[in-house]
Amino acid sequence: MDIKIIKELVSNEKIIITEHFMKRLRDRGIKINDVLDVLLDGEIIEYYPNDYPYPSCLVLGFSNKVLHIVCGVNNNNKYSELSMNSNNHV
Repeated sequence: MDIKIIKELVSNEKIIITEHFMKRLRDRGIKINDVLDVLLDGEIIEYYPNDYPYPSCLVLGFSNKVLHIVCGVNNNNKYSELSMNSNNHV
């Protein structure tokens, strides 16, 4: 997985946003545009190659505040799924 792939998928609106993820955003007062900005301008700081259902990574970036976003990309790089893995990450 590489940040270029994530940026391309976000730019082409090839993302799946889970209801759980949206609930976490609402709970924390984070706007989806802030998340997308971080995915477009951030950097991968950690990889989770064994995550299920897809390998994922932790993206760090800034958009009004520092955000850590867990982002998974399906096996054929057709879309990216945003999800919540812990209380410390979006």
